[in-house]
Amino acid sequence: MEEPRTKNQFPRNGFPRNGFFKKVRLSLGVYIAIIAVLASFAGGVAIGQRQEKTATAPGTGEVTNKNAPEPNYISKDVDMSQFWKVWDTIHNEYLRTPVADPKLFYGSIKGMVASLGDPYSVYFDPDEASQFSSQLEGTFDGIGAEMGFKDLQMIVVAPLPNTPASKAGLKAGDAVLKINGEDTTNMPLDIAVSKIRGLKGTTVTLNIYRNGITDPFDITITRDKIVVDSVQSKMIDASGKEITGAGGIALITISEFNQDTVQGFDAALSAMQMRGAKGIIIDMRGNPGGYLDAAVEVPRDWVGDEPVVIQRKSDGSQEVMKPTMKITPVSLPTVILVDKWTASAAEIVSGAMQDYGKATLVGETTFGKGVVQEYIDSFPDGSALKLTMAEWLTPKGRSIDKKGITPDIAVALTDADIKAGKDPQLDKAIEIVTKKPDAAATAKK
Repeated sequence: MEEPRTKNQFPRNGFPRNGFFKKVRLSLGVYIAIIAVLASFAGGVAIGQRQEKTATAPGTGEVTNKNAPEPNYISKDVDMSQFWKVWDTIHNEYLRTPVADPKLFYGSIKGMVASLGDPYSVYFDPDEASQFSSQLEGTFDGIGAEMGFKDLQMIVVAPLPNTPASKAGLKAGDAVLKINGEDTTNMPLDIAVSKIRGLKGTTVTLNIYRNGITDPFDITITRDKIVVDSVQSKMIDASGKEITGAGGIALITISEFNQDTVQGFDAALSAMQMRGAKGIIIDMRGNPGGYLDAAVEVPRDWVGDEPVVIQRKSDGSQEVMKPTMKITPVSLPTVILVDKWTASAAEIVSGAMQDYGKATLVGETTFGKGVVQEYIDSFPDGSALKLTMAEWLTPKGRSIDKKGITPDIAVALTDADIKAGKDPQLDKAIEIVTKKPDAAATAKK
């Protein structure tokens, strides 16, 4: 990403456009919701979509095109007059009238999308869309933690480095039982996000259950402005200590895939090679995913112009995605560190590198999120839709959804290791890359 690209490529500050809508392909893994970004999403009536667009009349706040004809397939199964009967009954009989048409309108669309039962598909009203976009751009207010669900339990997927969440002691896998004393059982994730987010300088108290600790406990976090630096790098020696000289091992950490990840990764990789790195370790432990387009570009110096991921849509059609940017081949022994919170876009990179035998995967079986969302954010009113539109497969056709990617070398990282300041996963990675390249290749087998 050293220079501007055309709109059909994947530049740092723009993504492919398709017709009227601007679509950003996401692999937002674990329902990536970096706290402090999304407002609460009202429920709504699940309804069929009308054939003609519905619009808000300027200055009136009323719904127009109310009597537009319905598509035939809907009229066979659904009597749309029932929707309008409920609409009119609310206006005429609801205790706390008047109720604004736009409130019902946006709530209805949100309910329609929510009826899919897909935690990754969300409709954002204009304010929510603006807040969500600021998250993807990497700057927002909040605590700096990525949230998700695992086995129907709300969890911390990853506290971002050097944020209030990480400084307060939140850990990946922590179950969030209460928010400011309110039970999170059956609480939708988006509602939880709205309760945890807040202005810089304010606080939120999370009641946490952590494996290995008998009783739940509270963590109070002071919100702050969060700037996401998705790529960090340093040169380390064979003991894992950072060095300032040349000839060590490049350790590049990717915490998520946002708009700046490819540029940051390219810069870090180039700098480490100029310092004479003898091997490369890419740490994606706790990485919940992000932009699919960024994930396609990151491994290009290893895989060349070969497919990185295959998208398969509901009709069975497939789209093969290959890198489009300049390739500078890398032949150094490479290890990728993964764990059970490595998800989505991070799994795409890991799966491609594993399929082509370009890296040894070390750590734990990954999260297993293999569906892709498109973010359509050019509706006239500024609202947006994030919708699951495809599943992804590795270049060899492997589906990892709900199964994850099995590392080449399984190495656990226990709480005891962390307390003792040990990192056996990193130690194994160092052992592999410091061998001769042919030995590293043997290790992968």
